[in-house]
Amino acid sequence: MSTKMKSKTARRRTRRANNNNNNNRIAVAGPSLGSRFGLPMRYPMPANDVVPANLKFSFDLANTIAGGCLVVLAYGVGETSGSRLFLDDLCSGFKALSGAYSRFLVKRLKLEVLQTTPLTQGGYAIANFEAVPSLVPTSVSDVANAVHVLEATPSQRGSFVCNPTDYYNDWRSTVGDGELTNDGRMGSSQILINNQSAVAVSCALVTCELEMLFAGYRQ
Repeated sequence: MSTKMKSKTARRRTRRANNNNNNNRIAVAGPSLGSRFGLPMRYPMPANDVVPANLKFSFDLANTIAGGCLVVLAYGVGETSGSRLFLDDLCSGFKALSGAYSRFLVKRLKLEVLQTTPLTQGGYAIANFEAVPSLVPTSVSDVANAVHVLEATPSQRGSFVCNPTDYYNDWRSTVGDGELTNDGRMGSSQILINNQSAVAVSCALVTCELEMLFAGYRQ
């Protein structure tokens, strides 16, 4: 066989080998939105408009009754009324993003309570996280009967960290006539503070840190 024919045969073999390699290649998908944002597999992922947000806010609590404070902090949309508090009125970042997106999740929550009543008065503060809608607490047992609980004495801080996404299977809705059938809250915290002060006297500083995801851009 001449050198010219050998060269042509070698080129044909090379082309066949390359075609076989191309046919045998396996497409490897990139990381899913769920894995990128650290969500459990059971959560449905919306379109590619997911926006992460780290929010932090603080607010003062005052006695709602003589000798104490009894409130519920709901992590979601709603109108603050009496002893029921909502993120809309406490966190400007949440209010802005919930007005622009139709869905949200709270991935991570850190709640901290500093009781500001004088040491000489004694007393205590206790707070929790519950995945179900909470009633305004009336006793310590109402608050303590939860997985995530903090306790604090005067001039001391108490805190806990939890992942609310562990307790749900779907996103929360930010709109009243939302695309989702669930309500617009992702759990709540009951807060009970005992002291010797009169009604309306400041008794605690609450600090909340939230790692959140928003999706479904609507503006």
